[in-house]
Amino acid sequence: MEEEKKIITKMTDFEICKSYREAKNPAGQLKILAELNACSIIDIEEILKRNNEPMRKRQSKNPVKKETKKPANKGILPDIISDAIIREYDRVSRELEVKKAEVEELNAELAVITEWLSNHGIKT
Repeated sequence: MEEEKKIITKMTDFEICKSYREAKNPAGQLKILAELNACSIIDIEEILKRNNEPMRKRQSKNPVKKETKKPANKGILPDIISDAIIREYDRVSRELEVKKAEVEELNAELAVITEWLSNHGIKT
């Protein structure tokens, strides 16, 4: 009888099978389970096979998109999102300016130290 290779995972076989069984996107769940358990997708598939978990049909990478109705109040959410993004942009811009000033100060200090070392015959 062929000896089964024990795959070491963070989750139990039962948890892996249950998570896969309940997933809306089986192919995506294989990847998630592999990442969560620090193993390969093939290892997860082996665990599923070993536990007689039926492999579900994988979704196509390019599924046919169904037309969806756009929300009637489509302006509300984008305004909220764009305002938040603009605030974040402003915050990051201000922080970047502070960091640039700090870098300029450090470069000036480094230039002084480099010159002193050079004047004393020390190569940098």
